[in-house]
Amino acid sequence: GLATSAEMAEMTYTVDYYIHVDSKDDALKLTTHMPFGGHYIKAEEVASYAGPVVEQAINQVIQVTPMEHINEHIHEIVELVKEHLSAFLSVYGITLNDAKVLVLPKD
Repeated sequence: GLATSAEMAEMTYTVDYYIHVDSKDDALKLTTHMPFGGHYIKAEEVASYAGPVVEQAINQVIQVTPMEHINEHIHEIVELVKEHLSAFLSVYGITLNDAKVLVLPKD
């Protein structure tokens, strides 16, 4: 994705997250609440739902942080992404195992 720092410098970010569905009840939540085409739900479909949540969590920190200090706040960014993403995905019966965030200046 793309975000802007406090001084409006463009930053790119990549988020990798690892998820699973724990139980039959969680699978029922997933198939009930997330529309999908076919016989299975693709990772890209989950990502399209989760993208705005990730973007909001990342922007919450990056937009108020000068570019040269973003790496000092990476732990805060990762924890915020995990917190927001976990709460969001739980509605769909999806459990977040872990998330990794990489933020770089846009070239």
